[in-house]
Amino acid sequence: MNLSIYQDFRLMFIGDERGNGMFTPNILAKLEVATFQINTNNIYLSFGLEYADLESAPLHRFSLGVGYISSIPYLNKLQIGVFFNHGIIFRFKEKFMGFSGNFETSYPVAKKLRLSILYQLIDRNDLMIKYNTEKKIKGSVFLGLKMAL
Repeated sequence: MNLSIYQDFRLMFIGDERGNGMFTPNILAKLEVATFQINTNNIYLSFGLEYADLESAPLHRFSLGVGYISSIPYLNKLQIGVFFNHGIIFRFKEKFMGFSGNFETSYPVAKKLRLSILYQLIDRNDLMIKYNTEKKIKGSVFLGLKMAL
């Protein structure tokens, strides 16, 4: 079982074009529970919570997913993972359903602690409504820590 806490890289250090400045909180927490083991690799169920204190309206997202984490041959300490999630976003007093794909790498920094980088592709229907954009798939890079429980 793993507990991960991430912060959106762009919103932490740069900001965005929608009025969200540097140090805008966008925190993603994930609980991963190992369900099956294939050789030395695991299939996980994941439960996620995301909160972003965005300029136009806060974002709350809850997700449930499944993923696969594997060690890279010859680099046994480095792990890669792929997760597919279905979630619900609460924003602008409305609910938006959508899928996301997460690609992550992690490297140990202590016995039960790993430094992790996560790339998230997410279906953001809330952006279509607020900004009248046709592009609803958004990518984000998150930096975080993964703790083995």
